[in-house]
Amino acid sequence: MRGFDCFLLSSVIEGMPNALLEAMALGRPVVTTSAGGSAEVVVDGDSGLVVQPGDANALANAVARVLADPALARTLGERGERRVRENFSLEAMLHAFDALYTTELARAGITFDATTADPSVVTPDRASHA
Repeated sequence: MRGFDCFLLSSVIEGMPNALLEAMALGRPVVTTSAGGSAEVVVDGDSGLVVQPGDANALANAVARVLADPALARTLGERGERRVRENFSLEAMLHAFDALYTTELARAGITFDATTADPSVVTPDRASHA
């Protein structure tokens, strides 16, 4: 992938595309369809180019645009790499899971002090919910 001038993902149906994340992590400019998780990964015009699934002309035009404009290709590659690092890296995912669990535990009345690793159960005030 490091040798690619542009990475193209032409999926019509897609889950969370690891290959797309890998290409972006390597700083490759990407062109993809908005199928499935691809639209969550790539911000159109910022970290790559996104077109509608099944539109071969739009795909070809987007790839041609990237190949014809080295400055655009470089910018998309740099922004894509940063997006993957900030939003889809192991550290980012662990932070997101930690925030999710902290929020859901708090909603259940449970607090957790990560500095001591000592969970404590907080009994909700039932009178205030009556």
